[in-house]
Amino acid sequence: MTIKSKKQKMMVTAIAGAMAAAIAVGGGTFAYLQSQTEEVKNKFKTEQVNVEISETPADYDIIPGTVQEKDPTLKITNTVESFLYVKVTDNTHGLVTYALADGWEKLDGYEDVYYKKIAPQFDGEGNAVQQEFNILDGNQVSYDKALVNEDMLDDEGNLLTDVALSFEGFAIQARPFLGDYTNTESKAAVYAYTQTTPISTQEELDSALANATEGDTITLGEGTFTLPADISNVRIVGVSPEKTIVDAGNIFDKTNTVDISNVTFKKPDGKDRVLKFKGEGKFKNCVFDNINESCALYQAVATGDTTFEDCTFAARFYACNYSTINGTLTFKNCDFTGWNSFGTKGNVVMDGCTFHKSSAYGVVRFYQNAEIKNCTFDAQFADPDDENAFIDANNSDITIMIDNCTGINVDKLYDNTNYPTGYEPDNITWIVDGETLSRRATH
Repeated sequence: MTIKSKKQKMMVTAIAGAMAAAIAVGGGTFAYLQSQTEEVKNKFKTEQVNVEISETPADYDIIPGTVQEKDPTLKITNTVESFLYVKVTDNTHGLVTYALADGWEKLDGYEDVYYKKIAPQFDGEGNAVQQEFNILDGNQVSYDKALVNEDMLDDEGNLLTDVALSFEGFAIQARPFLGDYTNTESKAAVYAYTQTTPISTQEELDSALANATEGDTITLGEGTFTLPADISNVRIVGVSPEKTIVDAGNIFDKTNTVDISNVTFKKPDGKDRVLKFKGEGKFKNCVFDNINESCALYQAVATGDTTFEDCTFAARFYACNYSTINGTLTFKNCDFTGWNSFGTKGNVVMDGCTFHKSSAYGVVRFYQNAEIKNCTFDAQFADPDDENAFIDANNSDITIMIDNCTGINVDKLYDNTNYPTGYEPDNITWIVDGETLSRRATH
């Protein structure tokens, strides 16, 4: 990011006036007094810490007295000094012998976590160079020659089937943990590690939320979690929608700013919806799934601009329903199964989305200005006999723009002037690929 000082020219009116008078009297030539500085650029350098793990695929057979190659490797690309961690999960029942490579230090308070402090490396052009670190000493494991058949049996005399040795890597910048929070590097490493590891219990989540400050990131691991109605302004990140479940319902029923990604919102027992949300912010790679019942996201209120990216909404009837929008509601690369409607205010943008019809009601209803672009409507939308595959508008003085979409059937675009009885919205404009359509049929 570059901040530029504004070039300025200053000319004092009184001096200019005096100069003019001097010219008139003496007939000489004078230059204006003026000065200009050089431009000052303040450059802010962006940084990164990226980590990945790799291993050469192999089959591992426990044969007493043998050695086998095994090369799990952590790779880090960092532009700032960083802590690199490896978590070792040993479920080998003592059948596998191994040692960690030189340089790994045991993390205080953890039986299975080790760390290194890694300085960045750069090439001749100033680009960060990926560094590789072996996890195992000699890239190998061995099997004691003293092992016998009985060592490989469980308590019931069956061959052990759950023998495994697993590794997981983490990385985080070393600052501000060094110096600002602790007096030793080992304590700094412990404190930094707690910022990278996913929360695994509800108690840990409750504690994290209670102690969080605005802008903090809370990472949720595998499991089912409950979030409070008045969640603070923090970022919630799950490991994946398949593994991180939020037991939702009427949570976020107070005004909130949210930033949530990689979770599935689950419908609680006794509720008819997955989520009722009042607030603003963004959801990314989230799933709102109630495909076998009535509603997914239902009767939500947008208190400001809200974005859904790479999200899935699925329900028999209402996929995504807002009762009120203040600001702009944006959907990018989302998938909808069910009906969608968005209150009577605000604006709606739907970009790169895919639509599947509901069991009733239609596909989308707009009560406000809307833009639908680069979207796909499934084959049922083109079926003239499918009464539940349509888009309609139900408010006066609004414009619906549809551009570069696949599967659009203009005969399925309606002005909903017959509902409710006696309500006749007017001045609804439909524009498809730049062409303004004539007044639409009612349904």
